[in-house]
Amino acid sequence: MLEETGNRFKNASIFHAGSAFIESQIRLNKLESEATVSVLIRNQYFDVVITQGSDLKLYNSYRYHSSEDIMYYLLFTMEQLQLNPDQIAVRCYGEIEKISSHWMLARKYIRNISMGERPDGIIYSYGFEKYSPHQYYPLFIQTLCVS
Repeated sequence: MLEETGNRFKNASIFHAGSAFIESQIRLNKLESEATVSVLIRNQYFDVVITQGSDLKLYNSYRYHSSEDIMYYLLFTMEQLQLNPDQIAVRCYGEIEKISSHWMLARKYIRNISMGERPDGIIYSYGFEKYSPHQYYPLFIQTLCVS
């Protein structure tokens, strides 16, 4: 299938699903001197991007079945990089709400946790006001794959 796509679309570029999320977090955190953890919650999977300034320290994607799975993998990842969950900033995107079990459990273990915002530089229709700013983040950042 991939070879066939290359023959039909000579100028097409193929990107990993995490490429835009990684690029968006590098751009967002490029002036930060401390490490920043960004988490994108999707259906059955979540992605973790850890940046320090414009350096990518880690990207990984994990499969989960429960909120406890998310916390285990996130805290284990932070421990491996010697990041203190009481001090490090963690930003969440995607399928998470402040009333969800994911958020409630994360608040128990991570002191500096927040919801992400929509990317700057995009004009949003008034219809998006009814959605939380961190929802649909992967759709908004797809333009980073072609810019």
